[in-house]
Amino acid sequence: MVPLGATTLIDGAERRKRGGRSMRRPGGWWRRKSTPAKVETYTRWSYHFFGLIEIATVVLATVGTAGPAASAVFLPAACAHAALSMLTASRALDWLRGRRGRP
Repeated sequence: MVPLGATTLIDGAERRKRGGRSMRRPGGWWRRKSTPAKVETYTRWSYHFFGLIEIATVVLATVGTAGPAASAVFLPAACAHAALSMLTASRALDWLRGRRGRP
C-alpha cells in the first residue's frame, strides 16, 4: 500500500530524461578515484585497520586471560596506543602527500 502523497516510482531512464540522477551502484565512488587516490585510500585505511586489529587481537585475548585488575590497566593503555598509532600514520601520510607539516 502506498501512502497518500508519496512520490511515484520511476525507472532510471525516465529519471535521466527528467534531469535527475538515478541511484548509484555500490562502489561507484571507488571507480571515480584516480589510481594514486586509490593507493592513498587503501594505504590510509590499512593503517587505520592495524589499530583496530591490535585492539581486537591483542587486547581482547589478554583481557580474556588476565585478571580484572590487569585488564583495567592494559585495556585503556592498548586502546590509547592504537589510537595514537592511527593518528600518527594519518598525519605521516598527509605529510608525505604535502598536505601538512612534518609530524
